[in-house]
Amino acid sequence: MKFIILMKTFYHIKLQFFIFIVFLFISQQSTYSQQLIIRDSIVHNGTYRYYNLYIPAAYTSGQSVPLLFNFHGYGQTASAQNQYANFMPMADSTNFILVLPEGTLLSGISHWNVGLLVSQVDDIDFVLKLIDSISATYTINQNRIYATGFSNGAYLSQLLASRTNKFAAIASVSGSITPVNFASLSPEHPVSVMMINGTSDFIVPYSGLANSKPIEDVINYWVGYNNCNLTPNVFAIPDTNLADAANAQKFSYLSGNNGSKVVLIKVNNGGHTWPGSAYIAGITCMDFSASTEIWNFLKDFSLSTNTNNYQPQNKDVIFYNSINQSIEISNLIEKNFNLEIISAKGNKIFETKNQLSIHINNLSNGIFIIRLYTKDKVYYKKIMKG
Repeated sequence: MKFIILMKTFYHIKLQFFIFIVFLFISQQSTYSQQLIIRDSIVHNGTYRYYNLYIPAAYTSGQSVPLLFNFHGYGQTASAQNQYANFMPMADSTNFILVLPEGTLLSGISHWNVGLLVSQVDDIDFVLKLIDSISATYTINQNRIYATGFSNGAYLSQLLASRTNKFAAIASVSGSITPVNFASLSPEHPVSVMMINGTSDFIVPYSGLANSKPIEDVINYWVGYNNCNLTPNVFAIPDTNLADAANAQKFSYLSGNNGSKVVLIKVNNGGHTWPGSAYIAGITCMDFSASTEIWNFLKDFSLSTNTNNYQPQNKDVIFYNSINQSIEISNLIEKNFNLEIISAKGNKIFETKNQLSIHINNLSNGIFIIRLYTKDKVYYKKIMKG
């Protein structure tokens, strides 16, 4: 019952937020309202799926350019997200195509199916089909496809990074991952990830909720998977706007496999907002532009680099012996390590140190994540018992 109440509160607040944003859009004229936004659709699983497409003036047919997906939040629209985040100036100056897909309606409210609601929509497959459709008309650099999104759209960006092999890098704003999805993440190659989250976000709390993993847990996952340095470079973003009641720090985890990086921008006292947006709702940090930070981060990564000669970091280190029902550790150079067993719901159920063989006879059948970490590295392995 408590979970249901939390979910109802979650979506009621988000709907109110959406109405407030729409009011702002109506009352203010966008700088880019006269520029061409193409409204189009594809048929996916028997349903018309709509999207907005922004083609920069510099684009010429046959020229290979990056593609950036920008996903709206729950109850919002592609047009609203387009103005809220406003990537069009960057698309014009650096020549990339911007696509803003539209979520489907569930009980009359737009959404992305990321495990937060009982939905049958396959949004991941929709995005993959949309990539193919856009690529049939425009020359897309298939090594430079990126995703970003706000709130519900940020959750989708995380799933696209972990369940497809199309994205070189992603960035999420005011979003996380559900515990169930967190336990079954299965990326195919290193993916650079940026997350921007406020510590006073009461819709997607920084410290987590029943349906949302703590932000630093998600960051630690990507740091471990990409094999980045465990100690970040920390930079205090200058607090240039004292009236916004917020300030921010950037934590950069570098030197991941094949040049991957993980970056967290922690907005102290920040709310469920897009920092730097012209449309302010709640505590919005104005010391930096989330859109500028996101594009400056994403543009440096290419799929060809990320996947070149990549070998999963947990290969030949963590093994599951289904016959003996044991976890075996071998070929590990480091002598000191910690090992954790995490349930499908994202809860740590077992922990040990420097143990090379762990029997799991007492565990119930199901899916588990094995996390092994040393001073400098983190290894993951998903197993199915039973």
